[in-house]
Amino acid sequence: MPFNLRNFEEEAKAKLGVNECVTHKMVEPFQVLYEKHNEYVAQFKYTVLILPNGLKVVTGHPFDENCYESEHSVQDEEMKTLLASKVGQGNQNKDKKKRRRAKKSKGAAAGAADEDADGDSGEEDAAAAPAATADKAEVKA
Repeated sequence: MPFNLRNFEEEAKAKLGVNECVTHKMVEPFQVLYEKHNEYVAQFKYTVLILPNGLKVVTGHPFDENCYESEHSVQDEEMKTLLASKVGQGNQNKDKKKRRRAKKSKGAAAGAADEDADGDSGEEDAAAAPAATADKAEVKA
């Protein structure tokens, strides 16, 4: 968000602090642009948080492309697909979790079918399981 250094109480200290922030790229200077007479130019800026599960748009106004017509167009097909994708696609991890759960449930169903086919009652495995947990408890202690 743009601000003016003249709004600070101590302008000299503000200049020093802002210059330090600019050199460390914490603050970006607001560029004043001039256009030709009777020409309209628009800038659309927004802030995005990069999160582990995707992007989240924090600030900015919604932009409706259908309201505007450009005299230029993108020719590169790869760039067109990138521009057509949504900014906030962050549900990819949820899809992975669903696939893992489906695989586990299919694997468990297949494992149970194999045991039934062998004719084992599963009593031997159940008796061995408490011994394995007891060994783990001893290692932790």
